[in-house]
Amino acid sequence: MNFIGDIKKELHDLCNSLNKAATLKVEGDLTQIGEDTLGNLNELISVLIFNSIHFGIETKDKRKSIGKDIRGLITLGFKKMNDCIVFSFKDDGNGFDFDGIKNKYEDLDIKIPNNFDESVKDGDVTETILRIGRDFKRLSFKADQNEKNLSYIPIFNELYNSKVKIKTEKGKGIFLEFTFKP
Repeated sequence: MNFIGDIKKELHDLCNSLNKAATLKVEGDLTQIGEDTLGNLNELISVLIFNSIHFGIETKDKRKSIGKDIRGLITLGFKKMNDCIVFSFKDDGNGFDFDGIKNKYEDLDIKIPNNFDESVKDGDVTETILRIGRDFKRLSFKADQNEKNLSYIPIFNELYNSKVKIKTEKGKGIFLEFTFKP
């Protein structure tokens, strides 16, 4: 299994199809993680890369116009801490598009959660993203690819009983961290 090579190819193909560019940076020692655990992370990583390239990383022209390097940066982190794995994902895109998510709630005729606007400010948005993912998971038959991907975060969280932390800052990207036992 050429884990990183497969991810780089997926990233390259997505970028080419959308006039975007991104570099993949990998931190940590994958040999400590184990092939089974990497296989379990593969779908989550694919979902995160898909969302990052489709909705987070800006086009080359847009990045240049706002003073960013034309190549986005996606960082995958892997480390073993005692009997747990810590996997992190970070990009330097535009952060979560909460206005777009709010519009999607309205399009799908779902009641927007109370205090939605207060819960989506820059910073820790873990509970908000988990709630959005659960809402979209319930209606996945109506949802498009973006909502299905958002629903994967709570699915992974439940499957692996992970602790998850999600942060965002408008214009600076997202950070997700999952801690779980393999």
